[in-house]
Amino acid sequence: MYEITDACKEAIAQEFREDAWAGMTVYNIDMAVQGALSLQSSDSFPGTTPEMVLSVRANEPRKMATLELDYMRADGQYSFDPPACYMSANISSTTATTYKGDEVYQVSGASLVLANNPGGSPVPWTDGERDIRIVTDGAVSYVDVMVKSGDGGSLSGITIMMIPAEGNVIKISGYGFEVPAQISITNIYMRYPRRRARIHQILLGDVEVYDGEITDLSYKDINDTVMQVLPQQTMQVTVRNILGLTPEAEREDPRYTSLYTQARVQIGYGVRGGVEWIPTGRWFLSSYAVDEDTVTFNWIDALAVLNTGDFCWSIGGQTFAQSVDDIAVGPITGGQHIRSVGERYDIGVDRQYMAHDLDTVSNPCPIVTEAAALQLLANASGNRIRITRTDNAVDLSMEDMTSGQYDYTISDRELYVSPAVDTEDKLREIVVTTHRRGGETTSKTLGEGIPLGTVPTLLTAPGLLASVSVNTSAGIRYRQYGYAAYLWATSPVASATVLSTVAETVDVDVPLEMGPVGGTVKLDNPLVDGAVVTAADYADRAYSVLRYGLVYSLSHRGYPHLDAGDRIKLEIGGTSVPILITENTITYKGGAMRGTTKARRLL
Repeated sequence: MYEITDACKEAIAQEFREDAWAGMTVYNIDMAVQGALSLQSSDSFPGTTPEMVLSVRANEPRKMATLELDYMRADGQYSFDPPACYMSANISSTTATTYKGDEVYQVSGASLVLANNPGGSPVPWTDGERDIRIVTDGAVSYVDVMVKSGDGGSLSGITIMMIPAEGNVIKISGYGFEVPAQISITNIYMRYPRRRARIHQILLGDVEVYDGEITDLSYKDINDTVMQVLPQQTMQVTVRNILGLTPEAEREDPRYTSLYTQARVQIGYGVRGGVEWIPTGRWFLSSYAVDEDTVTFNWIDALAVLNTGDFCWSIGGQTFAQSVDDIAVGPITGGQHIRSVGERYDIGVDRQYMAHDLDTVSNPCPIVTEAAALQLLANASGNRIRITRTDNAVDLSMEDMTSGQYDYTISDRELYVSPAVDTEDKLREIVVTTHRRGGETTSKTLGEGIPLGTVPTLLTAPGLLASVSVNTSAGIRYRQYGYAAYLWATSPVASATVLSTVAETVDVDVPLEMGPVGGTVKLDNPLVDGAVVTAADYADRAYSVLRYGLVYSLSHRGYPHLDAGDRIKLEIGGTSVPILITENTITYKGGAMRGTTKARRLL
C-alpha cells in the first residue's frame, strides 16, 4: 500500500468525495543508450548517490538541510539525509561573472561524465539523435557540456559553452553524432553565490506532461500472492491529441517507441481544497493508437519488460539473495559484460525484506525469462513480488499471513453494493513435486561446426549441464552455467564442435494432507529440491493463503493507494473480516473514479 495522509484517508471514506484527478508524464527517451550510461562525478557531496540522475523517477529527490545562502526554508520539506541526486560538495563562488547580462557564480570542481557502455563499444542511437535533457533544482543558470562521438573507434567531440536553463531544465540538441560515446558537464554556473549545484536527472530524449488533458484512465493490478503466476499491472490512458498527431504520420514515423517510451502516472484526490497525488509507478509503452481527437497509451509494468529476455546464467549452490542478484546484473564472460534486461531498462531488484536470505538454492534455474526466474525464486522461498511505486525496482518481500497487522480498513458503507462471495472447494491435499540431480549422465552435442570469435556465443543445453568440452584447444574458453554455456576464442576459430554431458533429474511427487475433506492441488517448482526447500514448508506457505476458500468481489469508489498483495480489513455489518487483495482496478473518467477489488478471506 502506498502511504497516504490521514486527511486523504478521511476524504476517501467520506460520503461525498471531492473530484478526482489524473496526471501523466511521458518520457520519450532512448533507453538503449540511457541504459548503457555510466556516471562518474567529481566534487559530489558525501553520502549522495549521483548515479540516480540517470533514472526515470516519479518525484524530485528530497531536499537536504544545508546552511547555504538563502536556501533552506522552515516548511517541513527538508531532511538531514543526503539526497538521491548529484549535489556538489563545493559551493558557488562569491565573485560574479557577467554573461549576456546575467550575473552567474561558478562552482569550482563540479563536473559529471557520462560514459556510453564503458569497457565495450558505445551503443548507437536507436532511431535518430535525441536531445539531452538536464533537470536541476532551478538554481543552476548555465552549464558547459562536451559531447564526444565514438564513430570510427576514436573519440572526437564538441564543447557547447554556456547553455542556459529554462526554469529548471537545460536542453542540448543538434550536435550531430550518431554514436554519443561520452557526455560531460564540465562547468556549472549558479544564479546565486554560496550555493551547491544540484542535478536531479539527465535524460536522453523529450518529456511531455499531461495534466488536464487526460480523459480516461484504466488501471489493473493482479497478484495471486503465492507466486504461482507472474504478477501483472497494466495501465491505459487516453489524452487529448494536443500535439496534433495523425494515424498516417505515426504509421510511417512513430513518435513513441515500445518499451523505450516510459511514463509516470499519478492519481489525485481532492483533500481540503487541495489535491493529494498518489503515484502508480513507472510504466513502459506497449502500444498506442492515434485518432483525430485523442491518443490512447497502453502501458505495462517492469515485470512485463523483464519477461522479454531469457535468464541463461543461473547456477546452483547459492543463497536466494545471490540468485536474485544474478538475475538483476548479467555476468562478465570472456571480458564482456552480458547485460540483463533489467540493466538495459534501468530496472533494479530490491531484496532487503526478502526471507530465507541465507538458505541455499541447490538447483539452478532453467532457462526462462528474467521475470519468470524471479517468480520461481519468490515462490520457492515464500516471498512475494511487488512493483515499487516510486523507485525503479521490483521488490521481493515476506509477510506473515497469520499476523494481526493489516494495512487498511474498508467499510461496507463505502461500497456500491454488498460484496459478492465465491466459494472454492476445500483443500484436502497438496502434492508437491520435488526435483534433484541424479547420478546418470548422457552425452549431447551443443554445437557442431560453429564459428567462435572473441565475443561470447551462447549455447543452450537440452537439460542440466554436467560438463562441457570442445574438439579443439586452440584458445577456446567457456563459462558453464546450469542449462547453458558461453563460449569464446582468444582468436577467431572458423569451426568448433562443442560437446557436453547432461545430468538426469529425479522428480518425486510428495503428497501432503492439509485437511480432512476437499480436493487436491499440485504445486511444481524446479527450485524445490525437497531438502533445502522442503515439500512441507513449501506447501504450508501456499496453504496459509488458499485454505479458507472464500473470494470476495467488491465494487467501490476507487482505492488507488491499495496494491494487490495488501492485507486489509473489510467491515461487513459490524463484523471485521481479514482479506488479502489479489486484484485491484481503478477507472477514471471526467473527474470521477470507480474501482473493483477481488480478495481472499484470511484466517
